[in-house]
Amino acid sequence: MQILKRPHYGETIRISTWSRAAFRFYCYRDFEMYDEAGNLLVIATSKWVLVHTEKGLQKLTEDIIAPYESEAKSVFPEVETAKLKEPANFSHSYSCKVLRSNIDVNRHMHNLCYLDVALETLPTEVYEKSSNFSHIEIMYKSESKLGDTLACFYSYVPEEQAHYVTIKSEDAKVLHAIVKLT
Repeated sequence: MQILKRPHYGETIRISTWSRAAFRFYCYRDFEMYDEAGNLLVIATSKWVLVHTEKGLQKLTEDIIAPYESEAKSVFPEVETAKLKEPANFSHSYSCKVLRSNIDVNRHMHNLCYLDVALETLPTEVYEKSSNFSHIEIMYKSESKLGDTLACFYSYVPEEQAHYVTIKSEDAKVLHAIVKLT
């Protein structure tokens, strides 16, 4: 997600979304957010996979993809999103439990809660400047479930001028997500 301009409190916004590209096991959905005057505020893209509750990851067949009528229009010049890499070192850590209020209809932690956890992990001096972040990337790897304890690790990568939060299982063996903030 790239924030071009932040909306004002109480302002009516309009969101436009469409299916973009579909591949064998995943597809993309793009988004644009506009203010009341029609000015573009935010652009975003998300990568989706089809997961059967019992069988796991499913192949996207033409009969599944066709009703979405994918469009060629993309909000970002890159067709594919790059995988985020976990930084080698961290300077700050934070631990938290997945609460009932974090859980979605699939009984996993809701996607937006990963951003909340990342913001809680930031050192105070970085968090206080967090309203300056204009680009947010979240790569999800493994679902977090009710009661899980999350170990979160903060890193600053100067050559990218980026803040990273790596979210793992309590024993740090399972990678749940990586959040990149610039």
